[in-house]
Amino acid sequence: MNNEKFKYDFLEYNKYLVLKPNLSLKIILFFLCKETLFVVFFLAFSFRGDDSSIMKHLLEPSLMLSNIPALIVLITIFYRKPGAGQMVKNLWKYGRELLFLSSLLGLAVIFQKVGFSLENYSFLAIFFILGYSAAFVYLLFSEQTRDLFREFPD
Repeated sequence: MNNEKFKYDFLEYNKYLVLKPNLSLKIILFFLCKETLFVVFFLAFSFRGDDSSIMKHLLEPSLMLSNIPALIVLITIFYRKPGAGQMVKNLWKYGRELLFLSSLLGLAVIFQKVGFSLENYSFLAIFFILGYSAAFVYLLFSEQTRDLFREFPD
């Protein structure tokens, strides 16, 4: 293969010669979809009695709200193939912005629940704030992620 055609290492491209989501983006997607993925995991492996108190906490709508834009991007990844419909192409084109939105919604949910007072923050709340902030900063400055969402296989 001619390396001059590729801006990045040729292993970063899929069989359609467009960028694949890299490991950093996959970790960010997992983090931004964590509540939904945990609920699915919990439901898939709950073979014993009713743990409704745990499910009530996990299914809280305000926690799941921030997952929706990232879930759209996650689902769109699987349909990113030649011949995909215009809706898939448009969703992919705005995928980076959807991930920004998911990060901001996640931060908003945490601040709405915990407030802005530092003494109210648990270790987990601080971890989530740092995670959402790191995702936002990565998406803002990553040229490869910017290029990824510009490309769609023909």
